[in-house]
Amino acid sequence: MQINRTDILQSQQINSSKHVNTTQKSFGDVFSKKISSKKDEYIASEIGAYTYATYNSKGIIPGDIKSTETDQYTISGRDGGYLRIENKETKEGFMWKLGENSIQVDAETGQKFLINDLGAGFFNMVAVDSTLENAIKESLGVDELEEKQLENFTVHQDGNTGIYYITANGYESQGGQLILDDNAKQKLDALADKYMEQYPQLLKNKQEAWFYATFEVRGMAKRTNSGIMTISPNSISFKDKYNENSWTSVFDPRDWGNVKSKYDSGSGDLDYSKWLYWDSFFKSNKISGTLIQADTN
Repeated sequence: MQINRTDILQSQQINSSKHVNTTQKSFGDVFSKKISSKKDEYIASEIGAYTYATYNSKGIIPGDIKSTETDQYTISGRDGGYLRIENKETKEGFMWKLGENSIQVDAETGQKFLINDLGAGFFNMVAVDSTLENAIKESLGVDELEEKQLENFTVHQDGNTGIYYITANGYESQGGQLILDDNAKQKLDALADKYMEQYPQLLKNKQEAWFYATFEVRGMAKRTNSGIMTISPNSISFKDKYNENSWTSVFDPRDWGNVKSKYDSGSGDLDYSKWLYWDSFFKSNKISGTLIQADTN
């Protein structure tokens, strides 16, 4: 199941509003839809499925493209000048139009990507490892693929798991996409196991724990002694570990940087997960934070 971008976009529309709309969809609304997906389907969205990107190569005739295969991908030519890269695990195809964009290389890590920038922080991408790169070269009958430095995107590394993720510059609040190889998937599964062990009364299954793990890696979820804190571009939420007390507050997304700094630095405070703690922070910093789901405690 593909992620419903309409729901996500609706949660961003208050960017153009001066005040927070309390009827706005929060992070929790979108999250509840995501957790109904299968894990492998979500992996597909993270590694660049449902993507149309392009490759800058002169003189390549689509009819001359050789079909090639790796352990993870099959590659073949398609009408209209496309190279189709299909992930065997997810069965999703990545259509790369010949003659336009180049592979982008991150100068810091050396990682390579095909990226389709959809605007407003939304994008699709696939990480190009050496195996995939060599298969593409074989398919096109070339010795080198044209590359350029990564533009308008930044690669990050989670300090806890070591997993990398990529965000669109200026839209860090959306969390970006994970860069998942087999090693990263194993680390993500291990983190999901920690969620299951720590919150057995809150989480229904491993899939839900896995999704929280993907958010933690990207700085959007945080485990506390009393429950799970989450943050999105326009909301901050808490779920009690006993599944009894929870709350959600929305705020003007223009204040996200200030809220995120507090979110990252204040987890050691005794009352960090309580609404009154955040209500006090919002008021002292003149942030318009509105409680839309009250703490039942």
